[in-house]
Amino acid sequence: FAHEKDLWFSHDGKSILYIHDDGINSELRRMEKTKPGQFWWQATDLKHTTIVKASKRPTGIIPGPKGKKITYTTYPGNLWVSNPDGSEPVRLVESWQEPTAKWSPNGKWIAYTLQNNNFNPDIFIIRTDGSMPPVNISRHPDLDFSPAWSPDGRRIAFIGRHHKEQYDIFYLDLYKSDEIKDTNGETLERARKAMDKDPAYKGITKKKVKKVLEKLSGKNKQKKSEKEETFDFSNVHQRLRRIEVKGITPSKLIWNNDSKKILFQSRSNKKIIYTVDAKSGAKPSKLAEASGTPIKIDTKGKLYWISKGVPATLQGGKNTPYPFTVYTERKLSDWKRMAFRNAWNTMRDSFYDPKLNNRNWTDVLEKYEPMAMQANTSMVFDRIVSMMLGELNASHMGFRSVRQWPSSWQPTPKWKEETVHLGTRFDHTHADKGWKVSEVIPDSPADRDISKILPGEIITHINGTEILSDSPRNELLHRRLSEPVHLKVTDKDGRARAVKIQPITYKAARDLARNAHIDATEHAVNKLSGGKLGYIHVARMMWDEFEKFEHHLYEQGAGKDGLVIDVRDNGGGFTTDHLLTALCQPRHAFTIPRNGGIGYPQDRIVYATWNKPIIVLCNQNSFSNAEIFSHAIRNLNRGKIVGVATAGGVISTGSTAILDAGTLRLPFRGWFSSSDGKDMELNGAQPHYTIWNKPGELSRGKDVQLEKAVSILLEDSKKSPSLPKPKYRVSK
Repeated sequence: FAHEKDLWFSHDGKSILYIHDDGINSELRRMEKTKPGQFWWQATDLKHTTIVKASKRPTGIIPGPKGKKITYTTYPGNLWVSNPDGSEPVRLVESWQEPTAKWSPNGKWIAYTLQNNNFNPDIFIIRTDGSMPPVNISRHPDLDFSPAWSPDGRRIAFIGRHHKEQYDIFYLDLYKSDEIKDTNGETLERARKAMDKDPAYKGITKKKVKKVLEKLSGKNKQKKSEKEETFDFSNVHQRLRRIEVKGITPSKLIWNNDSKKILFQSRSNKKIIYTVDAKSGAKPSKLAEASGTPIKIDTKGKLYWISKGVPATLQGGKNTPYPFTVYTERKLSDWKRMAFRNAWNTMRDSFYDPKLNNRNWTDVLEKYEPMAMQANTSMVFDRIVSMMLGELNASHMGFRSVRQWPSSWQPTPKWKEETVHLGTRFDHTHADKGWKVSEVIPDSPADRDISKILPGEIITHINGTEILSDSPRNELLHRRLSEPVHLKVTDKDGRARAVKIQPITYKAARDLARNAHIDATEHAVNKLSGGKLGYIHVARMMWDEFEKFEHHLYEQGAGKDGLVIDVRDNGGGFTTDHLLTALCQPRHAFTIPRNGGIGYPQDRIVYATWNKPIIVLCNQNSFSNAEIFSHAIRNLNRGKIVGVATAGGVISTGSTAILDAGTLRLPFRGWFSSSDGKDMELNGAQPHYTIWNKPGELSRGKDVQLEKAVSILLEDSKKSPSLPKPKYRVSK
């Protein structure tokens, strides 16, 4: 009972290296045929030998070239080199995160990608004998990853994001002589071609010309010293060459057999493979309409890869797949057990809190594993995994099966029916027949001239059906969204009229209602402050909302003494630091143009900025990144906070696949307050002034949190320091 993964053939093809994982412990093993003369597909009697024991916690393996060495990784981020049998291990890298490594063709070097504590990945090169410390060859504050060695071992390429959001290919000549050759090569080649065509050189043999040019380029000197030459790491990061691939996000680099071209694919268009010359200014061209995972390119330029899930070769623009069929049997209880263990050990090894909420994680496994094995549907299995996750008492978690099992038959409707919305709210105290309208949502169907309904009017019939006092609203309004609804409406004077209305979805109605509430709150701030304060509502910590925020700094801040920033009911995102850049920009100077007033050049700032007083509104539904923002405002003393403590759900989360069973949300990074070091998870941002809005107050238009915020900000704005009076130079 185990999951075998990360399989590699040995260099001679006589054995297979793999990771044996039973969901609790893992081992690095070697598998061999007991009858060497058999093909692998014939072999039924196999020998398995442990190379790296479970106590070392191996996680991955990459055999070295020529079968002389292997590399493997162990938890959490150790990179080792050893003999193929696991003997004489040397630890090359010790880290918190597993590096991704690539052997050089001669087996003397390893290139790897590794993130630092700021989650910035760089490319490193290290000797496989461990005789020197690793060298950071990218050394850039943005993303660098996916190193690829050229077949001759003299160049290395990788993907990097060094220019805003543009991903490009970068390459490096590891021998300085190659860099000189690369710089002068094109000029010398043009000179050679020009001399061939020039009549003045017709009497000179090509050999003499070639000899002169080689002497100029130092090629003969290179040949003599090549054996003694080694990588030149002096100012290595400054010697990187950039290949721009605008409009393409490159992935899966592999060098051509001549070490002069690079093949790559696009993450945005996964059906095309491109090729580009490894030189600055080169433009990529389409090689073929195909995609896959590259393995190697032979000396004739044939690409061996996995394409569409099967082995394939690509040459001359033609992709040739080699499909096969494998019949397997799966014991369902063991599959559920392995999937559950995989979710369990993923949290064991990667959950941000090393104490796992002070739970004995082995006891947790023993508690829930028997239930998971007996789950009779995917829904039950998902619930059991969620119960296991609940032991951690943390946010940003969950598990969902990729498919429903057992599969159930459901009829496919010819059209979709749903409960539609008219754009009205009703008076729930109305006990007579019909629905009495208490409010019409602005810009909704009921607010349009062609289908207008007014507050106080009563809807008595829907599509000819009389509405009784106990008529279920969801049944009468359940229909196709595209169908109009025919209403009979009675006004306050008892006069009836027919109204034909085109309904909307409940989501659309909620969006319109939210916009109306924001407009009403903005109006309330203006009224309460006598026009002195502005109001900005931040619905989500997402980029589109930040762009609105930057615009609103000018729109709502024009002529105001302060801003109320509202992150109540904000579900989070990632833009806190962008908002802080706009709100906390240092004022080191101001400018005055001739005949103008005090300001600062717009083209010199990162974002639109606001230096005047602010106050922040938050509540129990402010979540994740909205909480980080609230914490930051308090820790940086940028302003006061009014409302109630935020949710206390602050963890960076990602997702990871659990075998072929489902997807697990994985909280991998904790956030801690810079003021006292407290974990923000379960510790919401605390307001300076704690005030609760009572049930029913907001719907009646009363917002005591807002009222308090306005009163405090009006006082703070009076204390806001002003800039010094400009003192022009004095001539001496």
